[in-house]
Amino acid sequence: MTLVRSILIAGLVLGGASAGLAQEAKPGAAPAAAPAAAAAPAAPADPARLAAAKELLIAFGGLDQAKTSIPQFVNALAAEIRQRDDKIAAPAEYFLRSETEPDKPRVKTYLAEVEAAATAFYAQNFTVEEMKAIAAFHTSSAGRKFQAETPKLVALMTPLMARFQQSLIQDMQKGLSAGVAKDGKEPAPAGDKK
Repeated sequence: MTLVRSILIAGLVLGGASAGLAQEAKPGAAPAAAPAAAAAPAAPADPARLAAAKELLIAFGGLDQAKTSIPQFVNALAAEIRQRDDKIAAPAEYFLRSETEPDKPRVKTYLAEVEAAATAFYAQNFTVEEMKAIAAFHTSSAGRKFQAETPKLVALMTPLMARFQQSLIQDMQKGLSAGVAKDGKEPAPAGDKK
């Protein structure tokens, strides 16, 4: 797993868990809206580039990484839920684990979407020659070592990111509460000078 991708996955996992749980769950409340998907490429990619992109995904184990990220996400989310509300932790964890089994339709759909998005991204942003060079690195002994060692760095960085996000969320909540308490109105969005 590359350093940047590992950091992004950790950030998305922890950010999603923290942001989704920053608001208290209310019975009957609508779920938070999912972030808007990235815009699709304007034109279909060249078949040679798509083939090279698929080879690149195989070379660095992109789909295996996506599969591995699911239990990591579940573990992070379950820990976050346990920390915030122990009463719902066990049933929430049971639901999360049972719904993220590899044979579940949502998991199969997610993995297909990841493969399609990653293939399109690489095909759109790299030449065939660049993708072959990157794949060659990932299949070399240095590339395999890089992939093996990078998760250790991510493990070191994940608690730092979690602390940063948690302190940011707590300060945001305090600021929002203070702003509402001070004048009884909802605070203006950041940057709004009303």
